[in-house]
Amino acid sequence: MWLLYKHRSSWVLFITGMLLFPSGAAAEVVERILAVVNDELVLLTDLERDRVFCPGPASIAPLTTSTAHDERYPGLQALINKRLVVSEARRLNISLPSETVVEESRKTLIDRFGGLKSLTATMDAHGIDQENLLAMLREHLLIRRFLDVRIFPFIRTSSADEMRNARASQRLARYLSRLKVRATIEINP
Repeated sequence: MWLLYKHRSSWVLFITGMLLFPSGAAAEVVERILAVVNDELVLLTDLERDRVFCPGPASIAPLTTSTAHDERYPGLQALINKRLVVSEARRLNISLPSETVVEESRKTLIDRFGGLKSLTATMDAHGIDQENLLAMLREHLLIRRFLDVRIFPFIRTSSADEMRNARASQRLARYLSRLKVRATIEINP
């Protein structure tokens, strides 16, 4: 198991029962590392923040639903999939959303929380400042753009949105399986 500890003024990584500083020294757990995806840490707070602030992009199953692998941390696989999609979108040079679109998304989030005061209180409770929130919204919008560019154009159906999303979920699952073959993913036991 990997954990980040705060020891005096430095950060220490705790790995499988062994501390990397002298025994008897006071330390506190400040973060739990759930996984590493292509050398990027996926932290417990990332998962909690994703659940609270970022609803699933276009309700596409691989990015929203928990799997059997998520026993201890529901939504972890969906968050890993989101990280893979963001990396792929950046690799493909899919343009970032404009600041106008990001601001519209922020206003929608304010409405979803019932006002700015409620959103700010929730942000404070999760240790998020305005820049963190905007970065999360940009990534969420980048995922939507990726879906609009790489998934939805290849879905041919004249039926309801539900059928379109089901087909898009299948296509995205196939795309993600190819990304996972090339990725380095380590899940913390």
